[in-house]
Amino acid sequence: MKKHLLVLLATAIVYLPNTFAAKITVVTEEMPPYNFKDEKSRSITGMSTEIVKEILRRSHLDYSIELYPWAKSYRLAQDNPNVAIYSIARSADREKKFKWVGAVALRTVYLYKLKDRTDLNVKKLDDLKPYKLGGIRDGVRTQYLVDRGFTVETVSDDANNIIKLQTKKIDAFPADELALAALSEKHGFDYGSMEKLMKLDEVSGSLYLAFSLKTPDETVEKCRAALESMKKDGVFDRLAAKWQPKSKSNKIK
Repeated sequence: MKKHLLVLLATAIVYLPNTFAAKITVVTEEMPPYNFKDEKSRSITGMSTEIVKEILRRSHLDYSIELYPWAKSYRLAQDNPNVAIYSIARSADREKKFKWVGAVALRTVYLYKLKDRTDLNVKKLDDLKPYKLGGIRDGVRTQYLVDRGFTVETVSDDANNIIKLQTKKIDAFPADELALAALSEKHGFDYGSMEKLMKLDEVSGSLYLAFSLKTPDETVEKCRAALESMKKDGVFDRLAAKWQPKSKSNKIK
């Protein structure tokens, strides 16, 4: 009888592998419509958030999501075990700093200026060298500009960049098209007072879910498989479509 009970216990442990798995801490930033805190429900939501939650649900992982300034989320995801981060751009500099799950959103980045700045008519990026540019601390858009010799005044988030642009403390800053519109609406900024200066192809593209290097490979592989299953059964596209303007496509490879 005792032997039979031990066999049953061993079998239960084999088929309940997540019972003793470490809880995942998921970190992100305020960047609507991808990830942001809903003021009514006080919960973290958004296009990327819904997709990440479904990935973690299908992976049977226990988790909590925390929203911080980007620099803090970025640091936590590098220094600690069992930490996931989204929506993070993938770059050569970041490639070996994280374990990458896959793309959860698509963005298009432009440099934005005030519409009434008629003096700011540039034909190429280097023409902006005499001007003051804004950026986010530890952001890939900021690093892109710094690598090209620009001096960038950094802040914790793009809401502060909008304020600095409106008060003419900076001349331009890089922002995702959808995020800038959503952020302006949420905080009551005049979106119509800003306009695109030029597209930054090198920092446009997919945004990812990634894990800290100290996270077990098994956890990462579960999430990769879950994301792949979502793309195959159509759930990924349905979740993304909820947050997209009718004229936008969100086909992510």
